[in-house]
Parts: sequence; structure tokens; C-alpha cells
Amino acid sequence: MTTLREKLAALRLQISAAESQRDVWRASGNQEKYLEAYSMVEALEAQLSSLEKSTREVVARDTGELSIGYDGRSYHYRGFRYDRFLDALNYARLDGARGEAAVDETAMDRVPLPTDAERTLMQALAITFENGTYRWGEYRYDRLGDAVAYATLQAGR
Repeated sequence: MTTLREKLAALRLQISAAESQRDVWRASGNQEKYLEAYSMVEALEAQLSSLEKSTREVVARDTGELSIGYDGRSYHYRGFRYDRFLDALNYARLDGARGEAAVDETAMDRVPLPTDAERTLMQALAITFENGTYRWGEYRYDRLGDAVAYATLQAGR
């Protein structure tokens, strides 16, 4: 029996392959094949979105109120942003297993631009600031302190 996580992973893999195929046809100039591949990517992304939405609905129904918010861009749990619902859900479940009560969802404010001193620190740790988030490697952070902590931790390894 295939788990939900496996279904989501397989669908993401299909999307990646379809995007590659689409890009090949676009580069070749074959408009008809490109449009077919483009439509396939759109259909797979719609399927993924639908599966994720139904997953959220089932999980919310089965686990009760989790205090996970969604602002149209990202999911929120305990003051942190997550790109994927399953990441927010996993943290909510982890808190539940620890016996920690969910904290009321507070409005997520825009991240202020880093100061000159912060930019110097960021440069030393290869942290960038893009679209209101701090980035270190493939990771995104809403707070510079979180990015610095992780970059420092990884540098020590």
C-alpha cells in the first residue's frame, strides 16, 4: 500500500520530469510538443495541489484544531512560516507529542531589511536576503537569528 508521503513524492518527481521535458521542447522550438508538455506540468501541479488540499482537510478533521494558518503564500505555526503544509503539521504533531499546547497564531509581520552590521554578519556566513526572507543554502528563514544559528551550527561540523 502506498503512503500519502510516497504519493506526494512520486507526484513531485513526475512534475520535475515533466518540467524537464517541457524545457527540452521549448529549447527545440517545437511549439506543439512544448504546449503539450506545458499542459502536462499544469495538470500534474493541479493534481498535487488537490492532493495536498484534501490531505489538509483530512488531517484537520482527524487531528482537531492545530493552530496552523495559511496566508496564501505559506503555512504558519507558532510564529514560523513553512512552504509545505506537511512541515507545519509535523512540527504541530511534535509539539503535541511533547505535551506542548499550541500557541495562538499571531499575524506574521514583514521582515525588516537587515542593517549594515547584520549585512556584514550575513556576508561572513554566506546568508542572503531575498523577497523578505533570509537564505542560507537551500533554507529560508524569517529571522536572521535562526539563519545565523543554523549556519554557525553547520560551520562547526
